[in-house]
Amino acid sequence: MSLYHIDTLPYYSYGIWKIEEDEASLRQASGCIAPSTLSNPVRRAEYLAVRALAKRMGIKAETINYLPSGKPYLANDTRTISISHTKDYVAVMLSRLPLAGIDIETRSPRVMRVRHKYMHPEEEHQLVASGIDETVGLLLHWCIKEAIFKAIPEEGVDFAQEIRVTELSCLDGTWHFTGKSFRSNTPFQVNYLIGPAFVLTCCYSI
Repeated sequence: MSLYHIDTLPYYSYGIWKIEEDEASLRQASGCIAPSTLSNPVRRAEYLAVRALAKRMGIKAETINYLPSGKPYLANDTRTISISHTKDYVAVMLSRLPLAGIDIETRSPRVMRVRHKYMHPEEEHQLVASGIDETVGLLLHWCIKEAIFKAIPEEGVDFAQEIRVTELSCLDGTWHFTGKSFRSNTPFQVNYLIGPAFVLTCCYSI
């Protein structure tokens, strides 16, 4: 099994799975099979890895369902589930809070080319003033916004205008972030993990 990391914090738990197995091994680890509607081998592996990870976190695969919007939920369970995947990794978050989300992204300079699609001018100024590595900072902004988007019920949200990183500061060598959904006026606490190959963020409403 390729369980990369599981952690439990006061308001949520989360896990990361590195996909290194073939589909047969993932079927065994998850205890389920990928639906026939998923023809892409990468998507099938992600589907099974999510359920293998959820199983390790105490969630039965058959309880993971999806709303028409694509947002996941747990059948007969009041906890919030959030799911993310990127190249070779999947991540799952479980929370007792109703508004919580997770995102994981591969470390890549691509965020430099698309920053105009999700960065607000105030965030650009804040990023420069912080002194954080530009690529890592942009990845964290993208991940934070994706995690908040997954947490809120609203759809069709403008990432640059309606979801913002409202605080970026450094204390004792650790970066601190807060975010906000401006459409619903909901603030979020943000935690993060920077790995060799990925950046991950978890958020929950405060």
